[in-house]
Amino acid sequence: MNNLDVHGLTLSQAQIVINKAINQAYKNNISVLYINHGFNNGSKIKTWCKNELIHNQYVIKIDSGDNEGINKVYIKLNLK
Repeated sequence: MNNLDVHGLTLSQAQIVINKAINQAYKNNISVLYINHGFNNGSKIKTWCKNELIHNQYVIKIDSGDNEGINKVYIKLNLK
């Protein structure tokens, strides 16, 4: 599973789901995750991903593009 949809979740709910997905992806040698966060509450999730997930031991890159209309976050994992 490399596409994760967190539409409708609160930030705290999304944090739990996303961290679990990163750990599971790492265990299954999945190097890329796409987080579909949607709009409205999604901007909080997007900001959290960009500011906090980079500190996760498995994450090496986070990108959401420059377009504010994009509602996905790309996360690249370090599988070494």
